[in-house]
Amino acid sequence: NDVVAELDLYVTRDAFDFVYVPWFRNSSSNMGYAFVNFTRPAVALAFASKLQGTQWSSRWPSKKTPKIIRMVPASVQGFTANLQQFELNNSAGDDFGHYPRIFQRGIEVDVQAFLDGQVVD
Repeated sequence: NDVVAELDLYVTRDAFDFVYVPWFRNSSSNMGYAFVNFTRPAVALAFASKLQGTQWSSRWPSKKTPKIIRMVPASVQGFTANLQQFELNNSAGDDFGHYPRIFQRGIEVDVQAFLDGQVVD
């Protein structure tokens, strides 16, 4: 939720369609990074140029050390490829509880319903 809230400070929700924060299994800690798929390259570049090297929003101060934003292009690009990568790395029976947040035209869609084919673009 923090990543989407941070994105909301700078772009509208139609600017991205996939947000995923990986978590350590059997833990209450995330891995400290996120995957965001921007819907337009120009928005991704503008976002990166504005926030690269800045501190994570003070609305969520770190208890240990300041978190610095560092953006790099992922090896997986695009909504479909990101969703497939998530499915590949998480077995169907895995009740992990930390799923990507997905958006269609700025509106959040239930990821499980989308994966089950109940949501159509």
